[in-house]
Amino acid sequence: MKFFNYFCPLCWRPTTENKRFCPIHRQPNGAKEYKKRRRQLERAAFLNGWSHPTNDIFNSLISKVIAPKSVNRSITDSSINRVDDDSLSRISTICASNYQECFRLISAVNTKRFKSIDEWGGAVIRVIDKSANEATVNDWKKNCSECTPSNKRLLLIHLFARIETEKTALPEPAKKGPLIGTISVNQEVLIALLKAYDDQQQLKTKINLAALAKRHGLTRQTMHAKWIMLLKNPEVYRKAIKMQKNQQKTK
Repeated sequence: MKFFNYFCPLCWRPTTENKRFCPIHRQPNGAKEYKKRRRQLERAAFLNGWSHPTNDIFNSLISKVIAPKSVNRSITDSSINRVDDDSLSRISTICASNYQECFRLISAVNTKRFKSIDEWGGAVIRVIDKSANEATVNDWKKNCSECTPSNKRLLLIHLFARIETEKTALPEPAKKGPLIGTISVNQEVLIALLKAYDDQQQLKTKINLAALAKRHGLTRQTMHAKWIMLLKNPEVYRKAIKMQKNQQKTK
């Protein structure tokens, strides 16, 4: 059973296979958040040295916390075979020791109030995402209805693991602009642009991009495009130039 299909590939939220993305990342309404999360996941892939498709990165990050199958095995070894009130408490105890940040966030959810995993998971969703609409909770309940009791338990563990991943394994939201190490640096041009940028910031001078372009044998349009990219995150280019210089020294 592919439990990943029961969640948005970009985050922790449950969804159904026919919807694929959650309301937050579903286009066209979620286009802005979709792009923002893509940049964040692409940065995570870069930091981990992965070349995965974007929709596979979040699932790969789950392995950096504790895999749901391992936690489920611990529960199975504890002879929990029935989904009743006692088993929910035991599941909570074992999962809490593995997904500590998730359970810190849902500490207000008292498992003794619930008689089923369906209800428990719905309460967790509402606590983690207070803006979650009932469609997300209904997707969760629909997915639960398609599972056997043992698979339903594993689906709940996947929910905890994804929340833990969301809160602990994702890097800070990426700024617009290229990632350090992923750009081809023309040192001479970029050093000139950075100097022009610093002069503008410190001396409030006006930048003559046409003159810079002529000096470096570029068209005005090309120089303007480089300038716009640099403005998005000049520190990336400073570090990229420094990285390239260090690489040249070691050759």
